[in-house]
Amino acid sequence: MGLVNQLKLDVAAITGNTSEFGMTAVLTAPNASTATVSGIFTKHHIEFDEMGNQVNTRQACITISEAPLLALSYPTRNADGEIDFSAHKVVIESITYVCDQWREDNTAGTILLILGDFES
Repeated sequence: MGLVNQLKLDVAAITGNTSEFGMTAVLTAPNASTATVSGIFTKHHIEFDEMGNQVNTRQACITISEAPLLALSYPTRNADGEIDFSAHKVVIESITYVCDQWREDNTAGTILLILGDFES
């Protein structure tokens, strides 16, 4: 096994371990497909503006491994083969978010979902 494959397995094990770092997330795609996976979740309530003043905000993101999503046949890519989480919903700790932005790490096989407030 190559180093990159070992890295992907290790990252999947770390992000999916709910007894250590992982948090359970339920993802729902626009086509109503759902997947329950684990990832590393962070939420920050204080940021700083361009003048250095504290401002109250909430920024939430979760890093997940793509492999469990693919195993569940959850749609992660658009017709062009690019990662696309437009209009996907994510429920973590009974709070519903929407995917505002996403970044992929092809080497580690992870996807970072930057989450925004869900407005029904």
